[in-house]
Amino acid sequence: NQVFAPVATIGHTRTRERLLRFGPEQLEFFRHRQPLLAAEFDQVRLTPPNLTVDSGCDLYPGGLKVEVRHLGPAHTDGDLVVWVPDERILFAGDLVFNGWFPTAAEADIDGWVRALSALESYPVRVVVPGHGPLGGADVIRRLREYFEGLKAEVGRAWAAGLSVEEAVAVIRPKGFDDWQGRERHAAVIRRVWELATSRRG
Repeated sequence: NQVFAPVATIGHTRTRERLLRFGPEQLEFFRHRQPLLAAEFDQVRLTPPNLTVDSGCDLYPGGLKVEVRHLGPAHTDGDLVVWVPDERILFAGDLVFNGWFPTAAEADIDGWVRALSALESYPVRVVVPGHGPLGGADVIRRLREYFEGLKAEVGRAWAAGLSVEEAVAVIRPKGFDDWQGRERHAAVIRRVWELATSRRG
């Protein structure tokens, strides 16, 4: 956001709150995690959004309708998508990873599946994902299918009495060999497991 100041930046209310509360701590974490980029991080000035929304808003720059929407907790609790209906372009942010396994450390997986299902109802021509190249509507479908398949596999592993680490060892990402970042798959399994077992008590 600092690059575009003083232009108004839009974010979810919770995104602004989290950035103000945890931003300095996260910046320090990444500075130590990526020591070769430490000097770059020294140039970062935390700039929270200066216009916040909860469910969304409509904008009309130059008369073009732009819809900003929050589809519920998913990748985070403050995800926003931007839909330009006249151009059928969807800026999906981190709700969509194209060609990459997703990161899901704090994700609501069920909410993410619901959000992806909602996005599949859009007559999309181009998807601009948070990670990976531009794509079409199929990239939304594939990520939803990945999560749904993983949830089913985790459910079977739990029913069979496996531990989470045993599940990580046996659950393979079938049909997604073309995706990068395969090391993330184990972390997604653990998150799905954590959420599923917390509901079961």
